[in-house]
Amino acid sequence: MTVGAVETGKDNVQELIVSAVNHVGQIAVIATGLLADVVRELGDFLTESLQHVQTLLESAVNHVGQIAVLITRAIAAIVYEIGAIVTDGFDMIDASKTAYQDRGSQRALAH
Repeated sequence: MTVGAVETGKDNVQELIVSAVNHVGQIAVIATGLLADVVRELGDFLTESLQHVQTLLESAVNHVGQIAVLITRAIAAIVYEIGAIVTDGFDMIDASKTAYQDRGSQRALAH
């Protein structure tokens, strides 16, 4: 083998190694980009999911608040009606007493 043949072989091996390193580097760039894209998409998905969960929770809280208002109003109305019944009962008792007293007074006047 001559010096020229050895030099050419060395150059070919050197080019092959440089080419392989460049391809491995490109593969690493592609893999890094892919990983970055996947992480970004997962982050976007989680952000959207959390926003939906937050919206759902806010809606649930609003509905529970409205239910509490409705229940409070219903209880207040019931208490008011019970009060009206009790008041009517006392009014009837007073009216009965007055009627009884009036009847007693009319009897006394008749005798």
